[in-house]
Amino acid sequence: MFVQMEDRVIRHQEPTTQESWKSIWHCHLMPKFGEMPIHLITKPRILDYREELQKRHAPSTCNHIIAKLQGVLSYAVEKEKLAAVPKIGRLKIPSAAEKDPYTDEEMGLLLAAAEGDEVGILVLLLSLDAGLRRNEMLALRWCDLDLKNNEIHVKHSAHRRGLKCTKGKKSVAVPMRARLKAELAKARKDRKLTDHIFQGERNAWMSESAFRNYMRALAAKAGVEWRGFHKGKHTFITLLLEKGATLNELQLLARHKHASTTEGYMHVRNAAKAMRAGIARLDDPEPDPAPVPGPVKSVLRIVKS
Repeated sequence: MFVQMEDRVIRHQEPTTQESWKSIWHCHLMPKFGEMPIHLITKPRILDYREELQKRHAPSTCNHIIAKLQGVLSYAVEKEKLAAVPKIGRLKIPSAAEKDPYTDEEMGLLLAAAEGDEVGILVLLLSLDAGLRRNEMLALRWCDLDLKNNEIHVKHSAHRRGLKCTKGKKSVAVPMRARLKAELAKARKDRKLTDHIFQGERNAWMSESAFRNYMRALAAKAGVEWRGFHKGKHTFITLLLEKGATLNELQLLARHKHASTTEGYMHVRNAAKAMRAGIARLDDPEPDPAPVPGPVKSVLRIVKS
């Protein structure tokens, strides 16, 4: 059933979605259900399998695997090979620590530990000062930097099978903060323009596992728990929010299609301070009438391929 679904449905999906389907099928679902007749994949069997998964994986991963299994069963229903898809409730996921932004102390410890470490400092600043995603960082080449105009041209995202389009399917020029520019200029030296900033073997980019392990080791050195690359993007958006950036500006810099997505990255790091600032506004003088708003001017520039 999966083979038919792969040929008729999955191959039309995005490359990363195809990889996710194939990986979950070959690593998890095929060993358990590959030889089993489709009508024998019942709710009790799925629940028993989920219990097995919980011993080895986080709740979010278990939910993801079961959702893919239900996708295969839904295709079987569509092809009239199965009467109905068993309804399986999702496991409750605890509050994800990777979504909480870094504190000022944690950022200070990480940056101190990365002093003199070219890879470590560039990863931290690309995340904290530019909001780049992990695979966007891995895909960066030295020719993607425009130090004269203080821009990083984000054109690709690195995956196991090669370079793909970025998440928003648009190449953009992200403005550079002064300290990030200084570190990139220092690291540039005599590197070839075609070299990846985070170089791996055979002139390719560093592998995801090596990249992750490198930063885990750096975080351990700093005495800070490493909770993934995306925590840096949450911190990036939260710091901009604390500086007074508007939702439109945050959405543009985060490169999100929907503002509701950006809202999930906006955190309050110091509730007491935020409450005092809010009450203090009641004593502020009446502001002048606001000008009629015009179209929002993007702080990002679309890069023509």
